[in-house]
Amino acid sequence: MSELAQEVGTAARPLAPDPDAWASAAAADLVPDPAYAAGGLLSLTIPADLSAAIPSRARKLSPDEAWMSEALRTAMGTVGLTSPNPTVGCVIVKQGRELARGATEPYGGRHAEQVALARARAVSADLSDAEVFVTLEPCSHQGKQPPCVEAILAARPSRCVVGLIDPDPRVQGRGVAALRRAGIPTTVGVLRRELQHWHMPFLASAELRRPIVIAKWAQTLDGQLCMRDANDGPQSWISGPPSRAYTHWLRQKYDAIVVGAGTVVADRPSLTVRDCASPIHRNPLRIVHDPRGRLLSKGSDALCSLASRDGATVLLRCAEDQPDARGRYCASQAATPPGLQVIEYPAGDALSWLRDEGVIARLSSLLGRPLQSVMVEGGPTFLAALFQRNLVDWAHVFIATAFGGGVEGRIGVRMPPGAGRLHPVASLVLGHDVVVDYAAAQVVDLLARRPAVSDAYAEGGTA
Repeated sequence: MSELAQEVGTAARPLAPDPDAWASAAAADLVPDPAYAAGGLLSLTIPADLSAAIPSRARKLSPDEAWMSEALRTAMGTVGLTSPNPTVGCVIVKQGRELARGATEPYGGRHAEQVALARARAVSADLSDAEVFVTLEPCSHQGKQPPCVEAILAARPSRCVVGLIDPDPRVQGRGVAALRRAGIPTTVGVLRRELQHWHMPFLASAELRRPIVIAKWAQTLDGQLCMRDANDGPQSWISGPPSRAYTHWLRQKYDAIVVGAGTVVADRPSLTVRDCASPIHRNPLRIVHDPRGRLLSKGSDALCSLASRDGATVLLRCAEDQPDARGRYCASQAATPPGLQVIEYPAGDALSWLRDEGVIARLSSLLGRPLQSVMVEGGPTFLAALFQRNLVDWAHVFIATAFGGGVEGRIGVRMPPGAGRLHPVASLVLGHDVVVDYAAAQVVDLLARRPAVSDAYAEGGTA
């Protein structure tokens, strides 16, 4: 075994006759404290006037956990700005008191450790008795920024506490190993579960080597995704204000939001982040999935309204201009509303663009950085198509404590036993709603196989 393998270690997947049963057990080990979720520390995602809906911590935090939670709080200050780099937070503590903190700057800028160390040196030239708390392992390679581990080694702190090991092949424990070889005690795995959820887009995308797909929907207890009044009028909200505010925070966290043409017509969505807590940095890249270009051919007012909002809006349509099932054609030269970009993808499967490198490259160009994550806020038909193709990596499901009745408006999809199954990895209560996060088996697997906290870590520090 190599020195790096001995230093880092990995969690071995046990041999089992039922891989799905193993994934379910592994998913249970990923469940965070209810005060945390994929959006981070929940109390920071929802406006203060809705704070009564936020669940409290299930246990008291240790001193290390409390400081790591502060590092996460710091990271959340640059939500939505850093991808494809991880949104990392760092806090430097001296004699039990905070000395400085920093978060990863927008893509291409300084990493969290560099920001925090620069601020700490402005306060105290001697950091030899300081402790460094960072949500993700300090990088050990030269990228757009110099290696963070070298900056920490130059500061010579008394101790370093790391939340998670970086899955980047250029790191993968090398940062921790370098700190320990230099005699700096290093603890790994503090708030591991909570930070896996926060850093999930980076962790999953780094290992899958593609943008991850997150499905989000709200439903009634009996599984209805659409609710209308008795006269078939406009749709009613299913989830409550706290859930909608949290959804807006998630929109800001992920790079892009996808809706289908039917959702644009039926709901006239804004797809903004207007209701979440501060900071509000940006609206997401909005993507309208319209294979036949029917919104363009009809000159949809809802599409024009969406394109006029702050932030980029993209319409994705199939390049092949053929009639749909009812014999209707889309005009190839249909007028494009101001503010709307149209991207065509090759003919074939209607959702092939999610894996098409050319389309992803064009979306990345509009975003201004490599696309790492997309959240699909589709209707039942769109979501069913995603599940049928096993395209969902993660899901946020908001369940209202009400019955919708009827038989329509559900995700109607028939799957072979075990195929496309999602495993629950988090649950919490927001007001009157229950929010459950699910992960696909391959995401559970890669998170469960993250380098483990093992006896190997005790060399030069504590595990």
